[in-house]
Amino acid sequence: MKYKYKRDGNEAEIVKAMEAIGATVNKINGRDIPDLLVSYRGKWFVMEVKTKTGKLREGQERFQQVNCAPVYVVRTSDEAIELLTNN
Repeated sequence: MKYKYKRDGNEAEIVKAMEAIGATVNKINGRDIPDLLVSYRGKWFVMEVKTKTGKLREGQERFQQVNCAPVYVVRTSDEAIELLTNN
C-alpha cells in the first residue's frame, strides 16, 4: 500500500522562521522519516514537526533508535529557532 504523505499545518510557519534567520531547510518525504533536514551555521539538525498534541509514531521512534542520531521534535517556530541558536 502506498503511503500518502501529509505535512503538519504548522510546518510552513516553522520553515519560514528558520529560513528568515539564514537556515537552509530541506523537506523530507517518507513514512517514519523525519520531516526536515536543516543546516544552520555549519551544523545539521534533523527535525520532526508535530502539532501541539502530536506524538511520534512507533516507526518514527524506531528511526531515531536505529540511526543513533537525535531527531528533534519541534511544535512552534520559537522552539525551532531556539534549537538552532542554542546548539
